[in-house]
Amino acid sequence: MEISHKIDFVFWLGTCLMVLLALAFIIITLSYQNRFFKMKKNESDLLLKTSLDIERTERQRLAADMHDSLLSDLNAVKVYLAIVKREGIENCYEEIKDGVDQAIESARHISYNLMPPLLESQGLIATLKDYFKKLTVKTNISFSVVDENYLKIPLQQKYELFRILQEITTNMVKHGKPSKCQILFNTSNDTLAIHITDDGLPFDFHKCIQLSTGSGLKNITSRLQLLEAVLQRIEKQSENHYVIFLKI
Repeated sequence: MEISHKIDFVFWLGTCLMVLLALAFIIITLSYQNRFFKMKKNESDLLLKTSLDIERTERQRLAADMHDSLLSDLNAVKVYLAIVKREGIENCYEEIKDGVDQAIESARHISYNLMPPLLESQGLIATLKDYFKKLTVKTNISFSVVDENYLKIPLQQKYELFRILQEITTNMVKHGKPSKCQILFNTSNDTLAIHITDDGLPFDFHKCIQLSTGSGLKNITSRLQLLEAVLQRIEKQSENHYVIFLKI
């Protein structure tokens, strides 16, 4: 009888040990998987940040080269053309001058799109107002930028936010056909809220991003991820209303 009790005790002890070992193995495996997924996410975030940092740096370099080299060369050509006209050689002068003027304007436009010069010197609000002023002339859409509180954010965040708002409004102009749009900035404690409202056709960003094959909407998502920002849709019947929340 005593031997039987000992056998039962050993059997249950062995079973308990096996269960504990199995649980320990499962816990270790889950812990490893969790750590592995975190490492992969960190690698993905780092690659995304590096990619966008390289893009921003290249845009700055190209914009500077465009301004310092190409625009200077084209302006020099205009000076030479003025000399040609003064000397009485006027054949094809007007055609050449118009072509050079168009090239200069195109170079300015490309340089501005690569890296808006106001962004670093005057900030995000001034840059957006300047950009939307030009966009209003081209589209006849009324854009307004409202800053309810003093906005002070790092240059990198300014750049990414400008690109996000540029992509959103470009998509809005192309597909939404609005007559007016307002961008409202509100800062509370350490959180920046950017309200984007327009009276165009109904648009659901989160649904469209799943169906989109283009890079525009995906670029918005990538930049939001880099900033650790959140884009939320506010349900309204009469207008499209989105809010970007960002810790600053």
